[in-house]
Amino acid sequence: MKTFFTRMWILSLLLICEACAHEAQPLQKPQDAKTKAVQEEKETPPEIVHKIKRIPLTLVIRNLRSMNAPVIVGLYRDNKQFLLAEGRLSTYSFKPDSKTITAQIDDQDFGEYAIAVFQDENNSGKMDKNILGLPTEGWCLSNNFRPNLKRPTYEDCNFVYNEKENTLIMEMVW
Repeated sequence: MKTFFTRMWILSLLLICEACAHEAQPLQKPQDAKTKAVQEEKETPPEIVHKIKRIPLTLVIRNLRSMNAPVIVGLYRDNKQFLLAEGRLSTYSFKPDSKTITAQIDDQDFGEYAIAVFQDENNSGKMDKNILGLPTEGWCLSNNFRPNLKRPTYEDCNFVYNEKENTLIMEMVW
């Protein structure tokens, strides 16, 4: 009889513990005034963030062939879809007025990006390629990366856009 009551007592303890485990909330460490003040210092006020993220990304693209053909800029943030039209974060079109164009992108937040540029000489809206898949129109990539035998990757071309690093100089390849 004693064993029966011992087993019942253990079973009831297990049920109580299980019920408590479902209702348990994670403990939160109380914050003192000093901890709270340090956390508030780390948070940047919204008006400062707004000013910082609006420093434009300036692109200087040299060696353009035509002043009539638009320069198409594709902005990427993902390696898996780098250089694919559907993988572009944004697409920009600029009309050159000389063999060098200086353009600004002012609608992106600071971060890591990669850029692919081409000059659309026949206004087709896409990069034209030959039968081997090589570009037939002028092109360039951020970091002035020039691929050898393999397709360029996001890692080859990525750059950091921030308050101090906000200008890219690129040279078109023909």
